[in-house]
Amino acid sequence: MEKAQRIPGLQSMVSYDFQQKLSDPLTSLTYSFRWVQKWLIQIEEVIRYVENVTVPTLCICGKDDPLIPTDTVRSFFDSLSTQDKEWILLSGYGHRLLHSDRSASATNALIDWLNRQEQAIQDKREVESLLSIKFPIT
Repeated sequence: MEKAQRIPGLQSMVSYDFQQKLSDPLTSLTYSFRWVQKWLIQIEEVIRYVENVTVPTLCICGKDDPLIPTDTVRSFFDSLSTQDKEWILLSGYGHRLLHSDRSASATNALIDWLNRQEQAIQDKREVESLLSIKFPIT
């Protein structure tokens, strides 16, 4: 744990994850410091290229997430190039939004967003088909 205290944000992640795993006798401890280091590097890569993201994006974040700070997710969201983006902050939620006994809020938010994306695609197709219609000249 001493090494974890020297890496910003790692202490809360390690203690949270260990507490979760130690309370479950069927779970094994599988994270190494090498894994965490690679994970942190991948986050840096994602942040570096986020401005290239142009597809519709939904960011759902648990306000009480001990692994990924809310400010990090918000910074990612704000850096997205796409105009079609949505930010949802769920109070009382931690890291495992879809794997908790309270997953309904996160699941419903995701389903609602996907439905809106599908409707937007259908609307765009309707407009495109209307614009391709040739009206007779009178």
